[in-house]
Amino acid sequence: MEEKIGQIIKRFCWVPLAFGMIGYYIVGKMSFFEALYASCALYFVNPAADVDNIWVMISKLTALIVAAGVVLSFLRSVYRTLDRAVMYFFSDSTAVYTDNEIGERLEEKLKHGFFGRIEKRKSAEKAKYHIIFLEDDPKTLQFFEERKNTFGKSVVYLLVREMDPFLLNAIDMPGVRIVNIYEVMARKFWKQYNLYDVRKIREYSVAIVGYGNVGRAIFRYGYLNNIFSLDQRITYHIWGCNESDKVFLKSLIMMNDDRVVVHDEKWEDDLDEIAKADRVIISQEDDAMQIAQEVIYRDQSTEVFYYNAEGRKWGGFYAAGKLIRFGYLEEYLTEEDIKEERLYSLGKLFNYDYGLRYGGKPENTFNELDVNSEWDKIDGFKKASSVARGDHYWIEKQIREDGEFYEEEFWEIEHIRWSRFHYINHWTYDDTRDNAKRKHNLLVPFEDLDQTEKEKDGVYGSVVRDKIDKLVEKEKAALGKATAD
Repeated sequence: MEEKIGQIIKRFCWVPLAFGMIGYYIVGKMSFFEALYASCALYFVNPAADVDNIWVMISKLTALIVAAGVVLSFLRSVYRTLDRAVMYFFSDSTAVYTDNEIGERLEEKLKHGFFGRIEKRKSAEKAKYHIIFLEDDPKTLQFFEERKNTFGKSVVYLLVREMDPFLLNAIDMPGVRIVNIYEVMARKFWKQYNLYDVRKIREYSVAIVGYGNVGRAIFRYGYLNNIFSLDQRITYHIWGCNESDKVFLKSLIMMNDDRVVVHDEKWEDDLDEIAKADRVIISQEDDAMQIAQEVIYRDQSTEVFYYNAEGRKWGGFYAAGKLIRFGYLEEYLTEEDIKEERLYSLGKLFNYDYGLRYGGKPENTFNELDVNSEWDKIDGFKKASSVARGDHYWIEKQIREDGEFYEEEFWEIEHIRWSRFHYINHWTYDDTRDNAKRKHNLLVPFEDLDQTEKEKDGVYGSVVRDKIDKLVEKEKAALGKATAD
């Protein structure tokens, strides 16, 4: 608002002067400098001449508006300065640097958040946390680069849309967190609309229409999380890939009987095939309603999910079909998910568990400070691997409670998930491990591992497992509440 008022003042500040010169100099016959002085005096609501005509009247009115705008802008500036100063004393004070509507809505939901200045200022605001979310990813990273030495010990969150966080060097900087908003959405999607209840169906198919940022994230986390048994067969049908994505997906290793089928046809020419899927996920906003209707025409029982970032619901208007909206960004970009790092809590515990195992420490060991210190030691890729482990663990926990598997079967499922995480991040097998070239000697079938390696796919620490289980239950309760709302 303050910026808009400033722009209006800049654009129209000359109007009172122009009308004043017409009224005093041309119509009122005053000398040039007397007319100039009288016109300028109007900005201070202090008429310096007795000349009255329509031009002078217009000048007085517009000068009053400009003066009021200046005062209002000044008061707002003072308010913002005081607001920032007060906010700094809160332990969760957060400066949000944004130039888009989604970022503005995020700031409104923060308890002690305020907008940070993004123009002409090369230093950070005084705050404990900083969230940078500009219209495109390069602008976000450039903004951070220009100010990275001024953030001090504050925690900085860089929100991106397209870039892979684990390819960016900033992810390994202390105090920096990089969050891909579409990956946050996809992770929550598969937790909220999981396939656990259909895990015993031998054949299950998922159609993903559109393979941009949303579709790519939806497939990625479905591929990583939808692993329920050793004899499942989930087929992912995908439409809308570019050529490089097609090559990658066709070469992607599944480690079980799951499949990926990449369709070269346009969705318009393949509607009968799309409608055959058990679940249809429309990940593009353009033509979403048309695609959904075409699917319903062919099979009214098909489960159809449609992406809508703005939160518009139109599925309930249809008499037939199961149409469910997903992707409303306000539901995914929350203070709990970003600042409280709820998305990383399980990952930290699993990383700590690995540290206990490799360090040869007793399984009942636990130290909260060590959890965070061990997390800070690892690079972005290993952090992502631990987070992916945490995302999938609720499935293992549920299957244990249902009493369906033996321990070694859990290890094999975890090995499949671990292998898939590497495959989706472009790792391949080699008998010699080389992290720089993304080569790993353990990307082999589970039965080819020695017993020691197999056991590493289980949870080592008993105390850590208890904390993990409690956190999973807490997340499950929060997710159930969100679904009910």
